[in-house]
Amino acid sequence: MPQLRVLDTLGLVISISDHSGESVNSNGLATVPGSVDGRDARWEPHRKARRDVMVREVRAIVHEIGPDISMEEIAVGLGTSKSVLYRYFGDKNGLQAALGEYTLSRTRAQLMAATRDAPTAELALQQMMRTYLEIVARSRNVFMFVHRPAGRSRLQSFVEQVESMVAEVLSAEADGVPAARVELWASAAVGLVRGAAEHWAQSDDRIDISELSADLTAMLWHGAQAVIVPAS
Repeated sequence: MPQLRVLDTLGLVISISDHSGESVNSNGLATVPGSVDGRDARWEPHRKARRDVMVREVRAIVHEIGPDISMEEIAVGLGTSKSVLYRYFGDKNGLQAALGEYTLSRTRAQLMAATRDAPTAELALQQMMRTYLEIVARSRNVFMFVHRPAGRSRLQSFVEQVESMVAEVLSAEADGVPAARVELWASAAVGLVRGAAEHWAQSDDRIDISELSADLTAMLWHGAQAVIVPAS
């Protein structure tokens, strides 16, 4: 089986505005085109380091309180003010995007290993399902917070990252099938997994991760094969 690449969609690139109307870059730092002076450049590493610490602290707060937490509650938990949160993250969508990126970065190596080390595409798919469910299991509250944006935004989520990887697995088994068709298959597959994961995350009587990942893999793999074989 050829080594599967992880598409270059793992880094979030967003542009948002804070409540003062300033442009905020993907690091959550206010920027004014053409006006960056020496002091701003010197302070940027400090601001980024502070923002990284805040994201880790926010994760712990969301894990404890739940996905419906407000910006006010987050600010209180951090011992700061909402204006500071807006300065670093722009708005709640920006904070959710930052937390989503942080959570994904912690499991990126596992997701890559799931496709790289599996001897077959089917096992690669099952390993990805299991890894994704393990992400959810670590904190249902964090998972629901990241996937419950304050409004429909430019947020890139776990789902989009996993979708790209599933497309890579399916494309390895679908020689000659147009990429656009494979991408649609991947989108449908990940939609199924996301729906199952959300139901599983909110259930008090959850089945074992191994059992669920095996069930999802069977549905996805045999369903994909039914489409791939006629297409080939």
